[in-house]
Amino acid sequence: MIDLLEPFWNLLFPPHCPLCHAYVSRRGEWCEVCLPLACMPHRIPLSSSMREAVDPVWALGLYRDRLRPLIYRLKYRKQKAVLPYLTTLLRQAMQHEEIRRLVRTAEVAVPVPLHAGRERLRGFNQSELIFGSWLQENGLPVERLLLRCRATVPMYRLTAAQRRVNLSGAFSVTPGAGVYGRRILLLDDIMTTGATLSACAETLKRAGAAEVSAIVLASDHH
Repeated sequence: MIDLLEPFWNLLFPPHCPLCHAYVSRRGEWCEVCLPLACMPHRIPLSSSMREAVDPVWALGLYRDRLRPLIYRLKYRKQKAVLPYLTTLLRQAMQHEEIRRLVRTAEVAVPVPLHAGRERLRGFNQSELIFGSWLQENGLPVERLLLRCRATVPMYRLTAAQRRVNLSGAFSVTPGAGVYGRRILLLDDIMTTGATLSACAETLKRAGAAEVSAIVLASDHH
């Protein structure tokens, strides 16, 4: 039914590029100029202490002035209509050799968890929502192997030291989860200081994970 009605909806509400708003042929598509600007896979440089927990970490694009509006609409306005655009970007990123290697060498992908109260308010875990269908297309299961066992304060105004304190003891392995000896790919929407990824990776390593790498949708570290 949706496919049959798509030409009708496209006539009433023409699909457009999510960045420049130029008209495109189908919903979820980007214009030829904006997709290469938005999809810029890059390996994030890490401190030596962070590399002990998680390595490598790759971002699929830049945050500020590129993917920030889409992430904001999904997380804070609950506009799931942005997901087809993000899926298109992820498929484009899969053409990068290192992104293919990360996905194909991992045994399981694990989204960074939200506290249960926050997930109830939002209605979803954005990392799971962003990456889930794309990883399913590529044969990598997504499992909730981590729990956020206590609420933390928003970190965008905290210093790096304050973030570490804020996240201390915030994560635990899901009871009965199979972590030992597995190669795990962590998923998150944004990386700023890396404190959240580090805390999650350290929790998985303590539970016996063999390797922990990570993909984030966006980061301005490059």
